[in-house]
Amino acid sequence: MSYPKYQRMQDELPIPQSPPPYLENQSNLPKISTESTHCMEHEKFPVVPPQDLPIYGPDETASKHIPILQQPRSVIIVPVQPTEEPDYMAYSIFSILCCFLPLGVAAFVFSKLTQKANREGNMAAARRHSKTAVILAHTSLGIGVPLIILYLIFIMK
Repeated sequence: MSYPKYQRMQDELPIPQSPPPYLENQSNLPKISTESTHCMEHEKFPVVPPQDLPIYGPDETASKHIPILQQPRSVIIVPVQPTEEPDYMAYSIFSILCCFLPLGVAAFVFSKLTQKANREGNMAAARRHSKTAVILAHTSLGIGVPLIILYLIFIMK
């Protein structure tokens, strides 16, 4: 099935142009001046090398294997002072074993995050995780103890 509309669109496509020559033969490249780029009276614009041509060193020759030398970057390692926020790990383990299991596990996870933040010296994160761990452990205790009491009451009947 050939549609005349599609055929007409194919006829109107632009003719592709040939790509620019590659820089394999570098003997015919123009010489680039590396002198200052100040404006002269007879020039309107400063002499600036084109962006697509490579700039060569003082001997004006090109090599494919020119090493690039850079200053080594200095890395400063500052020792981190550990913080001392309470992690409530024992309370979290107690809430896992004796109270409401899901909230106890969440309290345990936040206790571990508190320990990690304490080791890294991140005081804000340690304080936030510590507060969350104790809240979850309290909630686990608040839900678990009444459930245990209700369970014992129904078994005694």
